Amino acid sequence: MSVWTEASGTRLATISEGVENTVQLPKSAGSDPQLISGQIPKGMQLTENAIAGVPDEVVRLTDYRFVLRSFLDGVPYDRTFTITVQGADTPVWQTPEDLLPVGKNETYYILDSAFVDYQLVAIDPDEMAGQKLRYFIASGDGELPPGIRLTEDGKLQGVVDPILALEKDAAKGYYDESSYDKYPYDFSILNSAGFDSYFYDTRVFDFSSPVRTPRKLNRYYEFSVTVSDGNTTSKRRFRIFVVGDDFFRADNTILQVGTGVFTADNTYVRTPIWLTPAALGFKRANNFTTIFLDVIDPNTLQGIVVYRLQDTNPGIYRVKDSDKEIQGRFEISGKPPVDLETETVYADPDDYETVTPETESELPLGLELDENTGEVFGRIPYQKAVTESYTFTVNAIRQTVNTTEVAANEKTFTVRVIGEVDSTITWLTDQNLGTVSSNYVSTKNVEARTNVPDAFLLYTIVDGELPPGLRLNFNGAISGRINNDGVESDKTYQFSVRAQDQFQFSAITRKFSLTVKKEETDYTNIHYKVFFSPSVKQRFNDFVSNPAIFDPSSIYRPFDENFGLRRDNKILVYAGIERLEASQYVAVAAKYAKRKTLKINDVKTAVAQVPGTKEILYEVVYLDLIDEFNEGSLEKDKRIKTEKTITADISDYNKQYNLLPNEDLNNLTVETRDGSIETYFGSQVPVIGRDNRINVDILKSSLIGRTQDVDVFINRANSTNITFRPDNTNTISVDSTLVNISDPNRIFKYITNIGSLRESIRSLGKTESEFLPLWMRTAQSGANALGYTLAYPLCFCKPGTSKTIERAIRLSEFDIREFEMDVDRFVILSTENNRQEQYVLFANYEFNI
Repeated sequence: MSVWTEASGTRLATISEGVENTVQLPKSAGSDPQLISGQIPKGMQLTENAIAGVPDEVVRLTDYRFVLRSFLDGVPYDRTFTITVQGADTPVWQTPEDLLPVGKNETYYILDSAFVDYQLVAIDPDEMAGQKLRYFIASGDGELPPGIRLTEDGKLQGVVDPILALEKDAAKGYYDESSYDKYPYDFSILNSAGFDSYFYDTRVFDFSSPVRTPRKLNRYYEFSVTVSDGNTTSKRRFRIFVVGDDFFRADNTILQVGTGVFTADNTYVRTPIWLTPAALGFKRANNFTTIFLDVIDPNTLQGIVVYRLQDTNPGIYRVKDSDKEIQGRFEISGKPPVDLETETVYADPDDYETVTPETESELPLGLELDENTGEVFGRIPYQKAVTESYTFTVNAIRQTVNTTEVAANEKTFTVRVIGEVDSTITWLTDQNLGTVSSNYVSTKNVEARTNVPDAFLLYTIVDGELPPGLRLNFNGAISGRINNDGVESDKTYQFSVRAQDQFQFSAITRKFSLTVKKEETDYTNIHYKVFFSPSVKQRFNDFVSNPAIFDPSSIYRPFDENFGLRRDNKILVYAGIERLEASQYVAVAAKYAKRKTLKINDVKTAVAQVPGTKEILYEVVYLDLIDEFNEGSLEKDKRIKTEKTITADISDYNKQYNLLPNEDLNNLTVETRDGSIETYFGSQVPVIGRDNRINVDILKSSLIGRTQDVDVFINRANSTNITFRPDNTNTISVDSTLVNISDPNRIFKYITNIGSLRESIRSLGKTESEFLPLWMRTAQSGANALGYTLAYPLCFCKPGTSKTIERAIRLSEFDIREFEMDVDRFVILSTENNRQEQYVLFANYEFNI
């Protein structure tokens, strides 16, 4: 007997996410059940006779399959059950539809040339399950104001481009004042004071006058934004009202305040937007210095910008009730902090606490601010061997002539001035860089150290030369592969490298030597080439370029094409095979290569140790790939009987034939008004006339036309045979090894897997094991060396960092399995007669499976 009342595979229940549920177990006796495999819904607990709790959010309809075990009289009884959790909630919009308050102080309009930074908001409970909302404007769903873009996280950002004034000859834009369809908008403004609104002669002449035509145009931009959680979408329509700066003027008679769009504090003067970052970097004392402070100031904006140095730098204060941080000037100026968003004044010191106090605003000694251009310039005097930090605040003020309208925006800047420094640079790398093979992929580097704080060194070659194929990067890494063709014999290369700090305080030079041992045999590498669709490729590049995952400070040799972050879309197939003619690699591809998709198994890491030591040179984070045809149980070759005997004179054609005439066929040329027409024919040729079709005998020499006869020139040939030629690809040629003439009724089917492919490549010639990447030749923790591994390296990183990057990938909720590796060709590093990279496209014969 069994303790369970239902068979394995039973679906116990279908429940909703986020709702408390109790699912009774089909159990009649036995001990308390144990979960021995699978997973019950997250958020639920296994009890004595039920699974109860509140299931967590799921991104889609999810089946949880699990195995329970219960004992009866010491005998275990197992059952497999399924619980389905319903999910995939539709995103819910929080931002109201229609007009968006994108303007200053949340006004429902935006002035042209003004900055927009507005967040659209939607919520989705599925975000708790790991989904991320993505915002976009679908094709045909309207347009944003020019200069504004919508980011994937729902932000409208940019500077609005103006709808510029019309040409002067457009006049007022009324009927018959300009040519039809000459201008894109109906821009005339009807008079609201009575012009053209009265009967003839009921008012004196010129009682009302036309309003002024604006120099810039106002416009509504309507668009629909779609938000998607990856499974469901929700769409909402919005509008943005763009207003020209000449709209808010005293002579504007068309402005309507009753609409609720415009308020009493409307102004056409735009607040300056700073472009210069707050951190101005390092400047050296005892030198002339110029610092440019800049704001967005296109020619279309009204008013001029002046720059005023403030007496103090604002402090930062935290409001105790809301924990909100605001700016103010209290310690020196004695003014209470003000929340500019709510215009709340915090006069009571007990209402807030100081985070950063107000300080004096001061430029470095010797510098002054040009109020018209925003340039900080002058000569900083001598300073002792210390680094001084200066903080100052500049207010950018836009004002117009003959008005009191102003708009201002202040910003605090910091500049560090370096005094006289005793800069000392010392070399850490020995002069002798050792001996390497002429096929060596370089991991060499030169390194020096400076005592200047916060300084890094730049390296350049000032004398001598590196081995052919190598180059010195600015960070001291010697990168590249030594070109065996460029090395005639064993040789020691000498070169001098200068190391200089970025402040150019001092520099030091050392001569290095690197001995290259000439290899008698040339070797090459063979890779798969992966092709992504443009959208997938962009997502993959964005993924690899994400500094939150791939910390730049952790990357090993970031400027070396053989290491760093990998974007070359190559998968190593064979390393260090003797360099031969391209045809020999093509023959291998014909048997054991076919277009296929390599599946991604998992993200893994490995270390590379200096040969003969335990010192870790670098680590690698890679995608472990699976060739589904590389199972050990699959035969390498499979012999299959064919019904058709294959002989030397066999010719088989594609069903799609081309009719190609012989060179000596009858042909006829007719001179028409549109040029000569030539055709091939038998005893007659059809001629399509204006009204009918005429079959013309080839013995005639003219055709009767509508107004005159048309001469016909006939070339009479001896043959009228039509040749049928095959239009197929990948034809088996005489030199093919795919068919054995001794067994013409049997052919081989070649299983295209990585194992057979590598074995076939190995048989072509010599193999140099040193070409296999070092991390594949290194014994990993608790295991032997990996050996050749079908893998796509994501990055090479510094010792001790690969696990951190792997963890960041897993926590990023980025599904790496969407990047299936589609391969359809080889990339050969070089061949016997060609030293450049070459492609070998897979033929995809019917012999390949």
